[in-house]
Amino acid sequence: MENNKTNAAVKWYVTKARYSSLPYREKLEKAGLEFFLPTRFVIQDIAGRRLRVERPVIFNFIFVKGTVFDVKDFCKRNEGLSMVYRRRFHDEAMNNEEHLLMTVTDKEMSLFAKTIGQYTEEVPFVRPSEVDLHKGDLVRILEGPFAGVEGVLMSQQGKDGGRVLVSISNVIAVPTLEIRPEYLQILSFASKGKHLYKKFDSFMPRARKALHHHLADKLDTKDIAALTTFEKRFAELQTHTVNSQVKLLVYLLICYTCLKSDDNKNKVEMQLLSLLPEVNSTSFRALALVNLYGCIGHKSYRQDAEKIIASWGEIGDKDKTKKEIAEDLLYFANTLI
Repeated sequence: MENNKTNAAVKWYVTKARYSSLPYREKLEKAGLEFFLPTRFVIQDIAGRRLRVERPVIFNFIFVKGTVFDVKDFCKRNEGLSMVYRRRFHDEAMNNEEHLLMTVTDKEMSLFAKTIGQYTEEVPFVRPSEVDLHKGDLVRILEGPFAGVEGVLMSQQGKDGGRVLVSISNVIAVPTLEIRPEYLQILSFASKGKHLYKKFDSFMPRARKALHHHLADKLDTKDIAALTTFEKRFAELQTHTVNSQVKLLVYLLICYTCLKSDDNKNKVEMQLLSLLPEVNSTSFRALALVNLYGCIGHKSYRQDAEKIIASWGEIGDKDKTKKEIAEDLLYFANTLI
């Protein structure tokens, strides 16, 4: 048992006070345990006097860092404080009490503390169970006071800015203040809804125009701004289908080509080539090959694209996508001579 105590990992454990968590602060300090227990001061009427009173901001939770033995021992010695157990767990955890205990990673703790630190007044906590996290896009905040924080976009305003819900080990969650849209990077789209395709389709005309301008040496500031914004927002996006991944990579290829980011361009080229054997749609294969030709210039891409387009026969006016792909191939062939 002594050997287990010596080799036990140090983690952040979630503890819960029966009443106020504040009385345990001094005891934790004396025990030499690291803990997270942020407080705020409020003005409160007490016996007819307005007094400045300290209050915890995260209910009666205290996050304590130590080995499971240290934290459990502290709770045993301090009545009214207990360790929090997970509500759901795998069968294999049943015989291992440590796996049943709620823990928090160092990254979660750091980002959560950063989020809370931006509030000067009461923090609007919610329980993750009260919010359907599957409905929101998973995002990373790139700049500003919340830089590095990852969470679920819970409300939107303007051009996709809004508030981000930061959850910590399914115990509690806190929304950030309003985030400017240019500060948000999409990591994955919500599992429900079609807005992924709307985002991509709305960028298609701008991407085509920018690549045409680039090849004609006429790239302007509007092109650069649009390409930079798209790359910044979607470069880390994880999509759920091969076709959507191909479309994303095509747009990123255009971005990196026009912005002259050769290392990233080469990386995306290799990713596209590795995906092409999995693509059944001739439209998506042609889209990839035509833009590989326009961005890279290799004739083999042009020849493969020509074969697919020839197999389509006459393209009707209503088939806008195929028509644009064929037009782009002709433009690139005439420009890259």
